[in-house]
Amino acid sequence: NGDTTHWNCSNFDTTGLYTWKPYYNQDTSWSVGAFQYGTDWTNDFDMGWGKYDMVTHNVVGDSLYLVKLPDGSWKRIFIVSLANRVWTIRYSDLDCSNEQTIQIDKQNYPDKNFVYLNLTTNQVLDLEPNNSQWNLIFTRYTSEVAPGSYYLVTGILQNTNTIAAEIRGVPSSQANWQNATFQTKINTIGHAWKSFDMNTFSYVVEDSLTYFVEDTTTGEIYKIVFTGFDGKSTGNIYFSKEKVATASVKFLSGNDKFLKLYYNPTSNNLFIRYEKTTPEFDFTIYTIAGQKVFSKSIRETSLLKQGINVKLPELKTGIYILRTNTGASRKLFINRF
Repeated sequence: NGDTTHWNCSNFDTTGLYTWKPYYNQDTSWSVGAFQYGTDWTNDFDMGWGKYDMVTHNVVGDSLYLVKLPDGSWKRIFIVSLANRVWTIRYSDLDCSNEQTIQIDKQNYPDKNFVYLNLTTNQVLDLEPNNSQWNLIFTRYTSEVAPGSYYLVTGILQNTNTIAAEIRGVPSSQANWQNATFQTKINTIGHAWKSFDMNTFSYVVEDSLTYFVEDTTTGEIYKIVFTGFDGKSTGNIYFSKEKVATASVKFLSGNDKFLKLYYNPTSNNLFIRYEKTTPEFDFTIYTIAGQKVFSKSIRETSLLKQGINVKLPELKTGIYILRTNTGASRKLFINRF
């Protein structure tokens, strides 16, 4: 954090490189990564790697990093800016050789959660399916298995359009999704559905453990029960999947296709566009458990066709239900970074 003029190689200090504290991406949210450590969370304009400029509306980098690659080598990296939706990133070897400046235009990937940059080949890679086409990723990731202790694990993380619930201690045949608490944490399923048996040197799947997964875009709920894991020998994960409900009946009756919602986490504004003419427009936001947390009456309904911004209170990250007096109902994902 601080002086980016140290990018100049004569000033870039790598003393104590192998004893420095490492930072990892969080496994509870896609929105918080290693480059955000050092963020002043009381300051909405501090992104960790840079600060948001109210005048230019750009994020300007103010931090320098070292990244350890899978082969054990290191790269210096400087996220220069995010301006007009274009990332500018500089990186080089530790001795300042092989310096590259790469630009990535977010607008080229409107339906992807992530774009990938290979720091060895200098390639920008488009590897993901559209973010509306998947719910769970079966992968290896770094998790804090004990305070301050990080370990590479195999598990399941969920997409931003997905919420999940865990029921332990109940036979799967008796587990009921209606008694479950659904969460937005991307590691709700995670890796703890299995453990390693030192006596048999094999993985054992947790007994009486059930997961329910809901696709919030369709309202469909699935029951998932894990039955096996081969470990490093093959990496195979075994499970059963059963569709148990369509939650749209529960929450989304009376939807109006003319109602459009967009949440901006930077400004905490909810953009609303309603393409029908109506003398008045009221809406209420509820938690997924049914608790009312916000309501608003809009009388400038002529502006709704172009869209208006409504400032929301400091709601926690999660899934909410928005209902209107026109009979429409929408699920709303709020991410407060």
